[in-house]
Amino acid sequence: MATLYLVRVELVGVAHGSETYTKLHTKMEAAGLTRQIASGGTTYKLPPAEYALFKEGTDAPFVKDSAVKAGTGLTVAAPKVVVARSSGAATDFAYANLET
Repeated sequence: MATLYLVRVELVGVAHGSETYTKLHTKMEAAGLTRQIASGGTTYKLPPAEYALFKEGTDAPFVKDSAVKAGTGLTVAAPKVVVARSSGAATDFAYANLET
């Protein structure tokens, strides 16, 4: 089974459903991420600005960097990004541009 990465990207000051988020979705999909997950034969839509990647041979920091790259330049502020990895009992966590 492939490793699951859940990715959250916030574009500061941008409304979900806007053209800017549509551009982000296109860039994230080009990077191999999807806005859906499937379980038990049912496909579920993820919440706004939430993405999934099923992939082996990568790590959370690489996925985080891909998400930051996709969101960079869409707004003046850097995108806020969180990545969580799930693969059996192992977990990994990476983040970027979060407030303290």
